Amino acid sequence: MPFGELTITLEDVATLTGLAIDGDAVIVDIPDED
Repeated sequence: MPFGELTITLEDVATLTGLAIDGDAVIVDIPDED
């Protein structure tokens, strides 16, 4: 079996995980635990 280069795109990740990549960004502010 030959091996070569592979480029994983954001569309590939979205297809494999079922995540939506269209729309607004989700930004969450996580406070420090100081």
